Amino acid sequence: MEHILLYSDGHGKLPNIPKKYRNGETLIVFAGDQCNNYVQNFQPFIKVGEILIPCEWKEDWNFRKINKEEEAKLQGEWIEKEFLPHLNKQNIDLNRVIWINGNHDFVEASKYFPHSCFNSARTIIIDGIKIGLLVGCLPLVYEWHEEIPESEIENRIKLIDPEIEILVSHAPCYSINDYAYGQEHIGSQSIYASIFGKSVFDPQPPYFNNLKFYLSGHAHKYPNVGVKKHEVNGRIIRFCNAAEQRLELIYTKEATK
Repeated sequence: MEHILLYSDGHGKLPNIPKKYRNGETLIVFAGDQCNNYVQNFQPFIKVGEILIPCEWKEDWNFRKINKEEEAKLQGEWIEKEFLPHLNKQNIDLNRVIWINGNHDFVEASKYFPHSCFNSARTIIIDGIKIGLLVGCLPLVYEWHEEIPESEIENRIKLIDPEIEILVSHAPCYSINDYAYGQEHIGSQSIYASIFGKSVFDPQPPYFNNLKFYLSGHAHKYPNVGVKKHEVNGRIIRFCNAAEQRLELIYTKEATK
């Protein structure tokens, strides 16, 4: 594997794979929120204290409830009828595809993509390279898929082999590519600690001691999107956020460029 194509936050947009990467060797990563959301599954409410009053979208709503089962069903149909045929037309080998769920993805996609993760964390191996998959975002409004606290993200990190070379999650790392909704950090401090060590005030060896690439999305728009390099214990780690974008990355076993 020499090339990685990273997509995130397509929200229903079908990805066009450049012809030079339709080679059965490129790793294609979808780092969450590839699915669209269907407004008929969202019921708006006016929330007054703990009371929810159903309303219409045109009213001054401030809370939504989602029919998650129906949402997952429609997203599964979209994958089967549109997304997979689109990949097949481009001769994409699904064994070269990684799919993880973002906070807008409610469908369990393992029956479509063998290298996927729905609501947990796992390690996969492709071309002898260990890759960690981590699902879960910090809570925004408690309406979306897998909005979980830092403690659960920390627990899931421990399910991943510490020797991975690539980590894929929808949520970014705290303080790197994670500004959204004003200047609020939406990245995970548990992910930060797993890469850099416990903290700058109480340093410990990082949990991931062989990491080269961290692939994510979730935080849209500049200055979050793109690649940022950080040195950790003599290693260069590339933090790559592809929200609404496609990033073309070069990877080699011996070194990263």
